[in-house]
Amino acid sequence: MTHLLLADDHQMILDGLKALLAHEPDLLIMGEAHTGLEVIELANRHAEVLQIIILDINMPGQDGIQTTRYLRKHFPSIRILILSMYNNPVFIRSLMQEGISGYVLKNTGKDELLQAITNISGGSNYFSTEITHLLIPTTKNQQAFPESQLTKRELEILRLLAQGHTTVTIADQLFLSTYTVDTHRKNILSKLNLKNTPALVKYAMEKGLADFKI
Repeated sequence: MTHLLLADDHQMILDGLKALLAHEPDLLIMGEAHTGLEVIELANRHAEVLQIIILDINMPGQDGIQTTRYLRKHFPSIRILILSMYNNPVFIRSLMQEGISGYVLKNTGKDELLQAITNISGGSNYFSTEITHLLIPTTKNQQAFPESQLTKRELEILRLLAQGHTTVTIADQLFLSTYTVDTHRKNILSKLNLKNTPALVKYAMEKGLADFKI
C-alpha cells in the first residue's frame, strides 16, 4: 500500500486527483493541502507512513520549490512527484537539483500518473517523455526556452533586475563588482536577443522568473 499526500492550491485539481486515485486498491490518500505550510504540517503528522507527496509548484505563501527544499532536508524518506502546468526547463532542472523523484504535466492521463506513482514507490524516478525531451538541449528547445541557456548566476541577476534592483544594489547583494554585474546583464541580453533592461524585466515577468528562487 502506497500512502500519498495531494497538494495543490486549486480545489478542483485536488478533487480530480482524488477521483482518479481514490479507488486504486494499492493507494491510500492520507490528506490534501492547499499551501506549502499545510504540506509540511501534514508531512509532520504522517511522517512515519507517508511515502509520496504529489505537489504543485504554484502555491500561495511557500511555493512548491521552497516546500520541496524543506521536505528533502527534514523528511528525506518522503519522495516528491511534481504535478504542474509549468514546462520550463529552468524550473524543472532547479527542482531536480532539490531532489524530486518525478515530474509530470497536468495534462497527463491517469495511466501515466499511475505509472509515475508506481515507479516512485518502487524506488525509481519518473519524468514524462515530454519533460525528458525538454531537458535534452536541442535547437528547438533553445528557441522555445532561451532562458534555459542562462547560467545560474545570470538567472539570479535577471530575477533581481526584474524586481527593480539597480546594478549597484545587485553588486552589493551578490558581492560582485558593478562591472561584473553589467557584463552578466549584457550576456543575458545577448542570449535572450533583447535590446535593453526594460525588455529584460518584461521578459522575466512574462516567464514567471521574477520571483523564482534559484
